[in-house]
Amino acid sequence: MVHTILMDNFPGSRGQVDQLLAIMLAAAPGCRIEPIEAITDAKTLKQRARTRKVCHRCERDPIHDPRLPALAQEDDPWACVRCGGLLHPRRGDSPRLFKARLQRYHETAAGIRDGFTSAGVPVTQLDTTNTIEGAANLLAPLLISRSSTL
Repeated sequence: MVHTILMDNFPGSRGQVDQLLAIMLAAAPGCRIEPIEAITDAKTLKQRARTRKVCHRCERDPIHDPRLPALAQEDDPWACVRCGGLLHPRRGDSPRLFKARLQRYHETAAGIRDGFTSAGVPVTQLDTTNTIEGAANLLAPLLISRSSTL
């Protein structure tokens, strides 16, 4: 039996909220839906984008555009801790692409939130301004103990 399904960046639109809720209602009536929106301030978002690095060896993306953050070695901030390969800034974090991505997010987030709340499913906003690790510590109890039933 499946206990929890965590979807990252889905749904990505108001229409996908409606599709997800319809499918879940038909496939698993009475299941709990817990939408959680990670939020932070603009300064923190920009700082994270400036410092985020990816590894082309560890994440073999078919179009050579890895997106998952990689950890650096303690003694070399440009060497991957897993494979020793050279780390690179993430292409999508370039100022022009980052600005476009942020604008797209703001345009769609309100519709996604409205889709859930209109269906009687409250959206929890999780402030991730401090650290990603701190956000993970806040998220774990939400996945275990919270319940919004359709």
